[in-house]
Order: sequence, then C-alpha cells, then structure tokens
Amino acid sequence: MNILVTGGAGYIGSITVRRLIEKGYNVIILDNLSRGIKFSIPENIPFINKDITEAEEVIKQYNIDAVIHFAAYAYVGESVENPELYFDNNLMKSLVLLEILRRNNINKIIFSSSCATYGDPEIVPITESEKQAPINPYGLTKLLFERALQVYKVSYGLKFISLRYFNAAGAAYDVGEHHVPETHLIPLILDVALGKKEKIKIFGNDYPTPDGTCVRDYIHVLDLADAHILALENLDTKTGFYNLGTGKGNSVKEVIEVCKEITNKDIPFEIVEKRAGDPPVLVADYKKIKEELGWKPKYDINDIIEHAWHWHKELENKHNIVAISGYFDPVHIGHIEYIQLAKKLGGKLIVILNSDKQCALKKGKVFMPQDERKKILEALKYVDEVFISIDDDATVCKSLVALKPTIFAKGGDRFSYEIPESKTCRENNIQIIDGLGAKIQSSSDLTGLKQIK
Repeated sequence: MNILVTGGAGYIGSITVRRLIEKGYNVIILDNLSRGIKFSIPENIPFINKDITEAEEVIKQYNIDAVIHFAAYAYVGESVENPELYFDNNLMKSLVLLEILRRNNINKIIFSSSCATYGDPEIVPITESEKQAPINPYGLTKLLFERALQVYKVSYGLKFISLRYFNAAGAAYDVGEHHVPETHLIPLILDVALGKKEKIKIFGNDYPTPDGTCVRDYIHVLDLADAHILALENLDTKTGFYNLGTGKGNSVKEVIEVCKEITNKDIPFEIVEKRAGDPPVLVADYKKIKEELGWKPKYDINDIIEHAWHWHKELENKHNIVAISGYFDPVHIGHIEYIQLAKKLGGKLIVILNSDKQCALKKGKVFMPQDERKKILEALKYVDEVFISIDDDATVCKSLVALKPTIFAKGGDRFSYEIPESKTCRENNIQIIDGLGAKIQSSSDLTGLKQIK
C-alpha cells in the first residue's frame, strides 16, 4: 500500500514514517521543509521537497492509495499574531490538497488534528462530543478542515479519520522535539537541565488545580504514531474523530519534578504572569478510540521524559544543519577555528562560499576563482558540503532560504542585529549564533590574511 505522508519531515510525521516502514507500507514523503528538518527523514525513502498544493504530480507518479496529512503550522502564539499565515497554510492549502485527492479518486485520509479545537472545555476529561469552540486561529483552522472532511464524506464518499492530539512529547528512533523557536514545556525544561537556559518560566500559579499550575495530558509520540497506523488499518470500516491522550494530566510543577528526578539536575523556575487563553486543565477521554480501534497508550510521563532526556542529551545535535559563510581566500588559522567551532554545534556543516560574482563587489581585491576555493574547503575534514552562494549582493540571504539550515553561525565580531541576514533567519526559523571565532574579522571585511592574536 502506497502512503503519502505530508509533513513527513516534522517531529510526529517522521516518527510515524518509521513506524509505517516497519509495518511494510511503501511511504512517500511530501514536505516543503518550511518547518520540517531534512535530517529527520529516513534514508532511501522517496522525499519530494514541494508544497502540498503541488501534490498532484506526486500522487500520479507513486500511485498513492491513502494520505496521512501532518503538514501544518502549530504555534498557537504565532497564529494569534499572524492568523493569515495559518488560514493560508493550514486551511486553504489543505483544501487544495483535498480537492487534488478527489480529482485523483483517492478517498482515504488520516488527519492530524488537535485538542485545540475544543478551546476551554466545560467538562474534563474531554470526550469527542465536547463542544468545539477554539480560542485561537490555530485551533480554528484545524476545526474548519475537520468540517471540510465531513462535507467531502457526504458529497464524495471520502473515508477519513481525524485524530485530535493532546500534548505530544518524548522521542523515538533518533528523532525528538527540535522546534525553532522552542515553545513546548518538556524540551524547555530539559534545556535548563543541560545548562542551555538559566530557568524555566511558569505562566501563573493560581489556577484551580492542586498546585496552582496548568495541567496537561502528555502523550508519547510513539503512541501517536501507532494510533495513525491503527486508523489507517480501519479506514474501510471506521470514519470520524478520535481523541489521543492518556486520560491522566500532569501539572507544570509535576513535570519539572519528574525532569529533576530523571536528569538528576536542579531545575530553577520563575513564576510569571499567566498567558491569555491558557485553560487550567486539558485531559483526554480516549475511551472511544480504545473501544472502536483497540488503541491505548503504552507510555507514561516517566517514559516520555526519560526518552526525551536521552535524545536531548545524546542525539539532538545530530539534527543540526549548520551553515557558515565567507570568501575563504586565503583559508587561514582564523577560518580553521571558525569551521571547527561550527562543526562542534553538531550535525552537518555547510560552508556557503561567496561566489566569483560576489567577490567582484570587493573593489581592489583579487580572489582565487570560486572552484579553487571550493576544492580547498572540501579537503577540510570538518566540512560536509560547500555551497556556492546564489546571492547577487554581498549577503547570503537567498542561499539561507534555499538551504534552510537549523543554525547560521556567524564568524567575526559582528552581532546578529548588525547583519542583513537577521531578518531572513527570523522569517525562516533559522537560529543565529553570534561571533563564532570572534578573534577573526568579519567575513564581509575580509580583504587579506589576518591571524588570531
């Protein structure tokens, strides 16, 4: 059976892809990498780097039988600040995909939905019959697409199952939570345990809960992946909506305590103001999917945090795609330090090499041809790829958009607010690290050899 997985380079999508492969499905991934990470994609799997609105050619080429639709933006705060982005990406593009499926006689789809469709529930634990009244645009886009699925079922015979996740967490295989920016509680807490952050913020401590902090239902990403496969196996006989949670909630303070126990680290926290729209308690009633599909969670909060801790401590850096840039003529000891420090950030190191055209912008300076500089860089053991810049000016903005690295590491003593690439990085969720190898001059000022002092 040929399964198209949209958003298959994302956190939940890439883990589900691995589970599907283990079950013997033929998997094709469609992801535009606007939020996904290419390193998350298993080797030797067809991967098409396109938008879901361009799915028609892929569907025809691979003779797709069913679709698992993960592709979506999922930052609640961002959806409030920029609702147009969410209505376009999560709703309008998904409707285009749905119409492509109809035109090509594909009538099976599993949809990645959310408990955000419920808003602030009246009854907890939350059943599928709870009133849906989303309190943010993200939840609304999920709800509206659910309505579209119902209409297509009535009008065109579409077979669908919509899975409403609660709080996905944990890690599996070599994949964990790696959002830029990170907003999820468990990875933020583990960043404190790793020394990456000083403390964790708790948004309010006077909620009507046992310890005053919000309570959420955390579900292991492997349990989510298994639910998608069960849904796929039952599409011929079942259609509708199912909650995915554990039926047990943990408060923010409880999660911090479990993290302290598992990591054996002190985790300072700070109480700050409440966030608007945070319901006190969100816990799933998963009785329906248990009775109808035979699904139940295998992992608890301790498993979730133990697996997440192992990943963040041992494997997270593997997912980094680090980009650095410069003229690299000549390559000197300052550049070697820059390259070595960038490689220590983990994962794949790409050197964006200024092109001959960009070199010509440096008046009064003669550079080696780009191909010669490229060969020298490729000979360095720390460099995984050399990418000739596609930019027309002195920046590497277009190159960053094309490569979509996790990190753009700047050499020299200029800070991110001083460089034109900052805006591009913000818009494309690329982290900037300032002043890597700060004892060398900025690459934009490089007009000759200058050694580290």
